[in-house]
Amino acid sequence: MYIIANATDSYNDLISVNFTITAPNGTSVINNVNATDYSGDSWNSSTFVLDQYGQWNYTIIVYDSNGDSDQSNGTIKFLEITTSLSDSTVNTGDSVTISGHINDSIWNDVTEYDIGIYINDSLINVTSGWNCDNNWWNCSWRYRKNISLENLVSTTINDTIVLVNFSTTSLISENRMNSNCGDIRFADNNDIELDDDIIEQLPNNVRYDNDR
Repeated sequence: MYIIANATDSYNDLISVNFTITAPNGTSVINNVNATDYSGDSWNSSTFVLDQYGQWNYTIIVYDSNGDSDQSNGTIKFLEITTSLSDSTVNTGDSVTISGHINDSIWNDVTEYDIGIYINDSLINVTSGWNCDNNWWNCSWRYRKNISLENLVSTTINDTIVLVNFSTTSLISENRMNSNCGDIRFADNNDIELDDDIIEQLPNNVRYDNDR
């Protein structure tokens, strides 16, 4: 591979664009070498092989005929992905959860990256790193919790008020919920959003009443 640098000069008197590229182990694979080719403002480095996982560093120094120079630095992160999974058997239609922590090849946290998950070479339906059920009420809501209600009396209950009371402290601290709890939604088992008849915010708690 090679690096392409865009270098311009108002007087059009550039005389060299030098590249230094350092591998993760500290070896300079290209050491202050002038561009091998250029076209217009695009200058190409010598070719090199990206043969080590980790962070590659590069420095580009531009010189003009007046002795002026400018410098730019950057990095290339060549990641190695490894997995350690505990295999289990699931039935067709069962939900599968994949979780874990990702570091790059120099053990820095990997954040704010889209992750694609493939099964048999086909990309599955993933939204922001999670598998969103096609029938789910709104895939913009990444976090959800199942609430099960059990009828403990022998008669059918209709039009009965149900109180749901839960703590939001950890959800807010983990950035899974807005601090004002304004992003809370309730949906039934048919993924239909319920009317927010009464949502009451208490210190670190939310109470929800609905008579459906």
